[in-house]
Amino acid sequence: MKFTALGPWKQVSKAVQDVEKVGIDVSQNIVGRVGCGGSVRFWLDVWAIDDPLAAEFPILFNLENDNFAIVSDRLGTRGFGLKWKWKRGLMDNVESAELQSLVQMVGIPFMSSAKDS
Repeated sequence: MKFTALGPWKQVSKAVQDVEKVGIDVSQNIVGRVGCGGSVRFWLDVWAIDDPLAAEFPILFNLENDNFAIVSDRLGTRGFGLKWKWKRGLMDNVESAELQSLVQMVGIPFMSSAKDS
């Protein structure tokens, strides 16, 4: 693969398209490593489990006020406690059970001052 100074991302984009043509979803193979939680998206990136949390917890994702929230928005800058911004309060046992499963699955990961990768 030949890179030019002006078009490395064009080449990366083409490589991704080529890989996806053979049935490999590149986005599912990119995993975020949480450091300070400042750039990994809580619901949309793969970081805590093998799929985005939005796919595993669709009810909570639909209740989320900010679908693009980053990890530090929901875990805080030091990882103490979980912070939510729901469109409305949880209303039934199904929503509460999904939240309980999410909290158990994610736990409270150690967050450092290092950048996310």
